[in-house]
Amino acid sequence: MNRLHLALSVCALAFGTATPVLAQQAQPVAVARTAAASLTAEHRAAAVAAIIAAVETRYVFPERIPAIRGRLDEGLSSGRYDTVDAAVFAERVSADLRASSGDGHMYLNNAPAEYAAALTSEGDVFDNPELRAIWADAARRANSGLGEMRILPGNIRYLRITQFHWVADRTGQAYDDAMRFLRDGDAVIIDLRGNGGGDHAAVRYLLSHFMKPDQLDITFLETGKEPIQSRTLDHLPAGRLTGKPLYVL
Repeated sequence: MNRLHLALSVCALAFGTATPVLAQQAQPVAVARTAAASLTAEHRAAAVAAIIAAVETRYVFPERIPAIRGRLDEGLSSGRYDTVDAAVFAERVSADLRASSGDGHMYLNNAPAEYAAALTSEGDVFDNPELRAIWADAARRANSGLGEMRILPGNIRYLRITQFHWVADRTGQAYDDAMRFLRDGDAVIIDLRGNGGGDHAAVRYLLSHFMKPDQLDITFLETGKEPIQSRTLDHLPAGRLTGKPLYVL
């Protein structure tokens, strides 16, 4: 799990419906409906306050913060968030986060199990073994986000990536198999539509196959800290696919 992922632009917040407290969580997943205790007005108000506090202290684009804060305050006061269903609440807040920030990475994640696991953390939440087990299981069930591979007419190889999971000693092998499949095509299509993001380790591994070694692939920005650069990898078991026509959806 890349510890800088949240600081880049993501505000993924795991909401435990039995308590008004929120915890930050860096593995973005789709909002899931789960059976849970009903939300109260106090829960919703505390959640919005915690989200605003997280945005004000962590979000990397300070010029967008007033619009985000205003939209969330208005959503709470107008009754737009009035629901006892945590998943519905998360969906409505997510819509406002994205609309006010213009940032598709901003959303509220209804994840009671992950929130409960995060509460057991004694140090860095990203080193929590319970959370890592939850994320690893999600990656396993989703084939590390590699959702579909097809051969299209003209030997065009198609790969749909639904999410950027990364689990050490597992995800790399899944990508190696996918890259070998793509390598035998005359052209490549990678479909990222609907991909909510995820772990930068997976993004770097993917990009490295289509770029030269040691090339800048992303710069992480965190408020109050020096930028940190990530560069493409040198060794790739499946080899590079540079020079092959590539289309990204």
